[in-house]
Amino acid sequence: TRCSTSPIATGGDLSIKVMTRVWEHSKSKGSSLLLLLAIADYAHDDGGGAWPSISTLARKIRMNPRTTQRILEGLIESGELEVRERGGPNFTNLYRVRLENLAPGKMPESTPG
Repeated sequence: TRCSTSPIATGGDLSIKVMTRVWEHSKSKGSSLLLLLAIADYAHDDGGGAWPSISTLARKIRMNPRTTQRILEGLIESGELEVRERGGPNFTNLYRVRLENLAPGKMPESTPG
């Protein structure tokens, strides 16, 4: 499901589908959940295609950029988020909410690395 009523910096539509999946199935809590939802807000329906800057995410979750980076590291370790550094437009980080790890009762898979 897509919602195009609110313009966002990525120039695309918001994904209510990804946000709903995060709300219903993420194991994250507190600031980590808030950050994952912020990224999901920019993602395509497949969980990918999100490329907000650290400063944009920090503003959105009302944290400083360094704290935001630490929370991102935790989400990557949890298996709920994947980041391709400098993989987005203008060498921004490209984020993907790992929907395959947000299935009911599913334990996150480790990321090869």
